[in-house]
Amino acid sequence: MKGQKIAILGLQWGDEGKGKVVSYFAKDYDWIVRFSGGPNAGHTVYYGGKRFIHHLLPSFSKDNSSQKLLIGSGVLIDLEVLKEEVESVSKIISNVKDRLYIDKKANLILEYHKIVDELSERLKGNKAIGTTKRGVGPAQADKINRIGVRIEDLENEKLLLEKLEMNIRMKKELWKDEKMDSLDSKKIMDSLLKTAEFFKDNFKSSIDYRDEILNSSVLFEGTQGLLLDIDFGTYPYVTSTSCSSGGISQGTGLANLKLDKIYGVLKAYTTRVGEGPFPTEDKTERGEKLRKVGGEFGATTGRPRRCGWLDLLLLRYAVRYSGVDSLVLTKADILNGIEKIPVCVAYEIDGKRYEDIDDMGLLLTNKIKPIYEYMDGWKDLKDVNFEKYVRFLEDQLGVSIEVVSTGPETNDVFFRV
Repeated sequence: MKGQKIAILGLQWGDEGKGKVVSYFAKDYDWIVRFSGGPNAGHTVYYGGKRFIHHLLPSFSKDNSSQKLLIGSGVLIDLEVLKEEVESVSKIISNVKDRLYIDKKANLILEYHKIVDELSERLKGNKAIGTTKRGVGPAQADKINRIGVRIEDLENEKLLLEKLEMNIRMKKELWKDEKMDSLDSKKIMDSLLKTAEFFKDNFKSSIDYRDEILNSSVLFEGTQGLLLDIDFGTYPYVTSTSCSSGGISQGTGLANLKLDKIYGVLKAYTTRVGEGPFPTEDKTERGEKLRKVGGEFGATTGRPRRCGWLDLLLLRYAVRYSGVDSLVLTKADILNGIEKIPVCVAYEIDGKRYEDIDDMGLLLTNKIKPIYEYMDGWKDLKDVNFEKYVRFLEDQLGVSIEVVSTGPETNDVFFRV
């Protein structure tokens, strides 16, 4: 394990159970690193039998008290949200804050980003993305537009105030709204600096940790899933940052990084939060039962997730673009007792059969008819039919399923021989 570096990534539209998987593997690693996303992520983990939802804090191990945590420059940070998370988990594990590193180059999510997020969704009408309204997209837009506020800007109050004044002036001109008109740059700065004081010992330059990370064992924790990736997902119904392994170097500054293994996490069925195409969505009572039994409600928003069946075309696409070389299957126990389990093996579009897909634009048509193969169900995960299901998935995806999650607790897993 010494010096080993792995990544754990989602292969669907997020909510695959990555937080629990990361928490399980984490005990063997010196560093846990978040490299992209923002507080729109919601990774559910259990410490001491208590449930926590990490939006920004890496999903660390409670059994490794020397483990260090890094939030890289590619993460969009809401300091208020992060402070609440650290304070909450510190009631169970006392030294979390002492082990936390936050890259100074990370961009901040501020009050006006959340207002823009809400207004933007409203104006899109029936074309709304269905964002979490956490301000992630607008903050990323400011970053790309070179007007974002970075953590390092907090060290220079004059510069910080100038940046805030410019941003608020621009946004008031673009967005005519009461909430935007009420914003005061000085009040925002004072509130921001007060919260930042809590993290004054945690803000670091990459030079402070780069060499140590390169010589340590590291687990890189992905957010959302490949199908939400800004470049490779079901655009425009995607998130604003990278969800693939390609985002790791960009979001950490660790150039020429070599990963020993990339785990892809997939759920035994499929869910999606928000708008966008979902060819295998089941809007019948079967889908509703999946939602209830699987507890499929958004960890960030509480919204009910749309539920459906496994889609092999999208999974093959995700495997191809994420570069995974091993799989983790989660929530197969939710399917216990179902007599026949549908798996989508092809699409029919305008009378033509597709067994593979590379153009995400095809998903934007309403003419997709999923073609299913029905697998024999299982009573429990020791049932021979479950093993047949797993082998079928391995054959179809061309990657081995190394780990199976059997429940919500961190240690509810087994490795397949």
